[in-house]
Amino acid sequence: MDPNGLIALLGGTIGFTILTIVCTGLLSVLIVGGVIAMIVFLFRAGARRRSEIQQRSAAAAPATATIVNAESFSSENSPQLYVQLTLDIQPQYGSVYRTETHWAVDYINASKLQAGQMIDVRVDPAQPGIVYPGVPWAEYSDRRVYRLR
Repeated sequence: MDPNGLIALLGGTIGFTILTIVCTGLLSVLIVGGVIAMIVFLFRAGARRRSEIQQRSAAAAPATATIVNAESFSSENSPQLYVQLTLDIQPQYGSVYRTETHWAVDYINASKLQAGQMIDVRVDPAQPGIVYPGVPWAEYSDRRVYRLR
């Protein structure tokens, strides 16, 4: 047996092993880096969306609404209750119209959203179907929540 051939074979195997370890390490770094980049991107996108909603809500026209229906949905991991509201909107100028909206409220304030009650709202002038809460204890939610059946 040729000792030089054995050394070359062992060197090739060791080299391949080292290359495999390095490539696996680089792949791990790329995956972790990608996950971190995605988290940062989603966090920033969410912050931009919240800022946009706050600006649009501030520019929305005040109105009153009668609650026609309120369905609430809870999540195990959320301190808030999500409410799907059907409202009859009475704008300052114009006719009454019906629309649906989704708000998030603390559990303690959920009883304030009952059918037949009047509530202050803010209506997006560019999109009258978007109705923001006119009360400090509720916040607009652009997430649709569906009941699992």
